[in-house]
Amino acid sequence: MINAIFDRIKKTQKHKIVVLLIIIALGIFLRGYNFRGLQRFDEDEVRDVVIVEQLQQDHNFLIMGPYASGTIFDLGPAYYYMEYIALIIFGNDPGNLAYPTLLFSVLAIPLLYVFLKKFFTENISLAVTALYSVSFYAIKYARFAWNPNPLPFFILAFLLMLGVLVKDKKEPQIYWSVLLGIVIGIGIQLHTFIIVIFLPITALYYGYFLWKKYPLGKSFVIAVFCVAFLNIPQFIHEVRTGGENSRAFVAGFVTKTSNSEPVQKYILKDLECYAQGSSYMLSAMNDDSNCLLFHELKRHLFAFYSNLILTLTFLFGGLILAVIKLKKEKDETKKVLLALSLIYAASSFLVFLPIALKFDARYCIIIFFVPFLLLGFWMDFFVEKFKIIGLLFVIVILGWLAVSNIVPVGKTYFSGLNPNHSGGGDFNGIVLTDAERISKFIALRSLEYPENRLYLLASQHKYLYAINYFLSKQSNFKASELIKESIVEKNSILFSIVDNPNSRNYALQGYSEIDAGEVGTYDIFIMRKE
Repeated sequence: MINAIFDRIKKTQKHKIVVLLIIIALGIFLRGYNFRGLQRFDEDEVRDVVIVEQLQQDHNFLIMGPYASGTIFDLGPAYYYMEYIALIIFGNDPGNLAYPTLLFSVLAIPLLYVFLKKFFTENISLAVTALYSVSFYAIKYARFAWNPNPLPFFILAFLLMLGVLVKDKKEPQIYWSVLLGIVIGIGIQLHTFIIVIFLPITALYYGYFLWKKYPLGKSFVIAVFCVAFLNIPQFIHEVRTGGENSRAFVAGFVTKTSNSEPVQKYILKDLECYAQGSSYMLSAMNDDSNCLLFHELKRHLFAFYSNLILTLTFLFGGLILAVIKLKKEKDETKKVLLALSLIYAASSFLVFLPIALKFDARYCIIIFFVPFLLLGFWMDFFVEKFKIIGLLFVIVILGWLAVSNIVPVGKTYFSGLNPNHSGGGDFNGIVLTDAERISKFIALRSLEYPENRLYLLASQHKYLYAINYFLSKQSNFKASELIKESIVEKNSILFSIVDNPNSRNYALQGYSEIDAGEVGTYDIFIMRKE
C-alpha cells in the first residue's frame, strides 16, 4: 500500500515535470518562430549593432552602455557584451544581436515557476507560468534587442537568491553570494530604475540580517566585490571624466522630476500606469504605448468605472492577500522572499512616482512578475474559499486570459502579415528583413540615376535608421535623408518609403512620380524634383 502511494507520487511528479517542459517548449516556439524574419529593427537596434560591430574591430571593452531614456546618463556596457558574444557565436549578422534577449526570456519561464512554487501549489504555479509563457507582452519583448528586455530573468534571480542566503540561519555557500553579485552587477547595467531598486534593497537586506546576527558578512563582501568587478568600465570612466556620468545621472533625475503639478496627480498617474501595465501583461489589453487608459475610458462612463474598479480591486486585493499570506507563513525563506517581493513592488511604485507624468508604460517590464504573483494569490483565494465553484471560475478566467494573449500573438507573428498591419498588437517598428529588402531595392534602382543626387523619405522617420544601416553596406550608394530644411536640387531623385495602408492617393508636392515598386507591405515611390 505504502509503495503504491509512493509510486503514484513519483508518477504525478513526473507528469508535472512533463507539463513544465511543455510550457517551456511552447514559450520557446512562440518567442523563437521566424525570429530574424519578424524581428523589430529600429533606432536602438541600429545603434547597438553599429557599436558592437565597432567593438569587434577595435576590441575596446572599456566602453559605456546605452543612454538611459531621455537623459545623457550612460548605463554600463553589459548588454553590449552580451550582443558581442552573440555575434561571435552565431555570426556577424544584425539579427543575431537579439539572441541574448531570447535566451533570458526563455530562462525566465522556469525561473518564474520556481519563484511561484515558493507560495502556491504545483497546479497554480504551473497555470500562472503557462499564462506567462503565452503572454503577448513577454513574447513581444523577447523578440528584439533592447537592453531592458532580459530583466525578467535578472529580477527573479535577484529575489530568489536573496531568499536563499538566509536559509536555516547558516553561512551561505560562496557560490550563492557570487551569483547574487553577478545578477546585481549585470542587472544595474540594463535599466536605470534597477539601479535605484536593486542597490537600496540589497543594502537594506544585508543591514537588517547582519543586525539580526545572521552570518552574512562574508557574503556581503563577496557580492560587493562581484558587483564592483562587473562595473569596472564605469569606474574607469568616472575617474577619467571626473564623475561626468554621475552628474548626468543626477541631472537626468532632476530634469525628469521637475514639475509643479500637485502630488496627488503624480500618485493617480502612477496608479494608472501600474494598472495599465498589469492589465497589458496579463491580458494583452490596453496596450503599453502610453498611460492613458483611464483618460480614454472617461468618454464611456460604464467602461471607465468598471475598468477602474476591476483593476484597483485586482491590485489592492491581491496585495492584501499577499500580506495575509506573509503573516501566516512559517517558513522563514518563503517569508523573506515574499517580503522582498512586496518591498520590490512598493519600491518600483515609488521610483515611478517622480516621473509619473512623463511615464511610458513599457517601463513596466521592471514589475513584470507583480501581476502574475497577484494573480496567483487570487487563484489560491478562490480555490480555497469556494472549492469546486472557485476552481471553475479560475479555469474560465485563465482560459479567457490565455485566449486574449494568444489571439494577438497569432495575428502579429503567425498570420504572415506585417506585424504593423496585422491588428495583433502594438508592434511599432520596421521588421529587420523588410529593411534589408527595401535597402537592396533602393540600392539597385539607384544605379539607374548615376548623375542625380539621391534622397530618402519614409512615412515613419524611424524606418530610415534601419534602411540606412543596410544601405551603408552598399559601397555604390550615397543618399541624404529628406527633411524640411533640405535644399533639394532640381532633378534630384527621391525614394519615398510608405506603408501600404498609407499609400492611397499618395502625392508629394514639388515632385513627379517616375516609377514605383513594392517590397513586402511597403510601397516605394521613385520621384523626381521638379
